[in-house]
Amino acid sequence: MPELSPARRLELERTMKELDVDAALEDLIGISHLLRRASDRAVRIVGNLKSFSRTPGEVVPTDLVAGIEETLVLLGRRLRDAGIEVEKRYGDVPEVLCRSGEMSQVCMNLLVNALQALETDGRPDKPTPRILIEARRDGGAALVAVSDNGPGVPDDLASRIFEPFFTTKPRGQGTGLGLSISSDIARRHGGALTLERADGGGARFVCRIPIA
Repeated sequence: MPELSPARRLELERTMKELDVDAALEDLIGISHLLRRASDRAVRIVGNLKSFSRTPGEVVPTDLVAGIEETLVLLGRRLRDAGIEVEKRYGDVPEVLCRSGEMSQVCMNLLVNALQALETDGRPDKPTPRILIEARRDGGAALVAVSDNGPGVPDDLASRIFEPFFTTKPRGQGTGLGLSISSDIARRHGGALTLERADGGGARFVCRIPIA
């Protein structure tokens, strides 16, 4: 390959400076990294959706923390758009024999419930919206708890919160079935779903599933 003449080399250098080739290459590298991360995220989302579509009647050893993480990926964009901080406190959580698709549904319902409570929080002095997720062994059960620092559930309505079609959300938001279905799923697995008052004054939903 013949060498470039001095004049041609100078012309090429001027052209590269005008086009800012180095900056363009850096931009292309940055774009390729963004595409790679987006691709990896798409793969995770597809995998998570497949987990949600498992046969409901299939009882298998299930990692509850993995189910929580899958749900957080699916809700990630909505949580970020709402400016909600998520704190996770995971302890030693053994696998439980359960219908994994149903337990994923419980995780989704509890997190969506907390998210909606924070999205519709109209208090003028409301704090930075925050969700706390806990998972640990609790005696002979695996415990998963989702707390928010929203307005909470009024005492006079707390006894009805698990009734089908009952909701404290504004019209058009929620069917009133999420908590009822989640409570029924927990009960069918020999466990329970309960409502408590969170430390920050919001709601804390606790699901306990026996460890087989």
